[in-house]
Amino acid sequence: MALKPEIYSSRDSKVTIDNEEIDGIQSIEWKVNRQRSDVYGTGQDLRLGVEYGVKQITGSIKVKSSISALDQKATKSNLSEAVFSMLVQLQKLGGVEPSHEGDGKGGFKFTFDGCYIDTYERSMDVNGVPISIYAFTATDLKEE
Repeated sequence: MALKPEIYSSRDSKVTIDNEEIDGIQSIEWKVNRQRSDVYGTGQDLRLGVEYGVKQITGSIKVKSSISALDQKATKSNLSEAVFSMLVQLQKLGGVEPSHEGDGKGGFKFTFDGCYIDTYERSMDVNGVPISIYAFTATDLKEE
């Protein structure tokens, strides 16, 4: 049986930050890196297994113009004022709502908790549209 790829629509997908939907998102990327150590046995040339340590979550959001909520959080030195949460809802092509039954018919929800802005940058191209890129870290990532 051949596996079929699931196609998701960026047009139908949504990103919310602190429960507020964000418009103008051009792209969002994230990476989960887990520190890994190999476990070896004495006198054996193959590893026995692996141990995982700290999970690091980093990402970036590219948006037309800017996101004022993130601009404000990026300048805060008090951690309780700088933290935010983000929800990314990927919708299958055709706008089907995400399913909670795990049947693969809807989409996926990714919840980023304990997010902080590391850096942000702005640029403007020849078309005259400002672009902002926000680099963030998250404490945890949950996939539904």
